[in-house]
Amino acid sequence: MNIAMEHLTASQRVYAAIRDAISKGRCAVGERLIEESWAEEMNVSRTPVREALQRLSSDGFVIFTPHAGAFVRGWSSQEVREIYEIRANLEGLAAGLSAERADRAAIARLELSYQEWEEAVQTEPRNVLLISEKNHNFHTEILTISGNERLKVVCLQMMDLGFLARSFAQFDDASIRSSSEDHAALLKALRLGDGRLAEALMRSHILAAATKVIAYDTHDLT
Repeated sequence: MNIAMEHLTASQRVYAAIRDAISKGRCAVGERLIEESWAEEMNVSRTPVREALQRLSSDGFVIFTPHAGAFVRGWSSQEVREIYEIRANLEGLAAGLSAERADRAAIARLELSYQEWEEAVQTEPRNVLLISEKNHNFHTEILTISGNERLKVVCLQMMDLGFLARSFAQFDDASIRSSSEDHAALLKALRLGDGRLAEALMRSHILAAATKVIAYDTHDLT
């Protein structure tokens, strides 16, 4: 066990292990995650495994089926398309509002989030989970700056880490670079206070991501 893992609770260790297994494809979409098996593998009781699975469900990696248990979650191409279409419109609105409402402190926070994203995408080998987390943080920061809490809540419901990780797993190097360029352009638009530009950029950014994800997988996001 590495040093970082030693300081985690049993539930956190199980969460990290299962999330890593899902993200790296060791647990396939639709595979049942058996509490007893994971408890034995991680040398813990079933309670921390159950807690980890609940958290994984909240983060979008797992789905619970009544009377059957927890399964690795997947999305159909139609579901992916619908999620991105809704995100493009709602997050476009949020970006426009953010450009109009951002103050210096908000821009400073967004700049830091952008820098962390850039560091994540340059990490070798590529860490899909880290990239997903930093992307989530960047988009969340823009939603926060918008000042519309209900809009933020709705958008975050369609932007869980499980979905983002599945999406970024489909990205090649060119797609990652394109995403970075989009983030830089969005940051510039918010600095300028240009709401129309920020809205257009966000819509284009998200719809472009949808095209890339669906192009890589014409059936299911698995």
